[in-house]
Amino acid sequence: MMRAWLLLVTVTMFGGGCGMFAKMQQSVFFSKFRLDKSVDATAYKGIAKPGDAGPGGGIGGGTGYTSGGIGAGGMDVKSSSTSSHSVFIIEEGDNKFEEREFIEALSSRIKKEIEESRASITGGGNPTSNEFYVDYKDGGFKGRITVSGDARGSGYVLKATIDESNKP
Repeated sequence: MMRAWLLLVTVTMFGGGCGMFAKMQQSVFFSKFRLDKSVDATAYKGIAKPGDAGPGGGIGGGTGYTSGGIGAGGMDVKSSSTSSHSVFIIEEGDNKFEEREFIEALSSRIKKEIEESRASITGGGNPTSNEFYVDYKDGGFKGRITVSGDARGSGYVLKATIDESNKP
């Protein structure tokens, strides 16, 4: 009877520990980031609002995600996520879409989201006028988000990739 009780307690404790590990595989920023929400929160003037350029104002998007596990040196956690989002752009007038301006505004917004999640920004850059990346650290996690955009007709397609690891 005592053995059965100890076995039950051990299994329960181990199971609870695994659940906690599953929740701690990513930083707060990684787990909460949504490209479409970041674009909306940027509130850039050159993006058509719903009703300005057809129903919805957005063209669509998607996301993908993978995660790692236990390696020979202990816990080796790697996470990666890629998402896309498309919007209609204003092509003429005072509110004309300017790619560099929009990318700078979106970069500022994502940096703010990183800081709001209590992570620290450790680096970043703009390799081209339509792309930026931000490096961050959140507790034991180091990550990089890379965002790029591409104008296609009256639409603008964005792609965001986050890579994160608990290894230096």
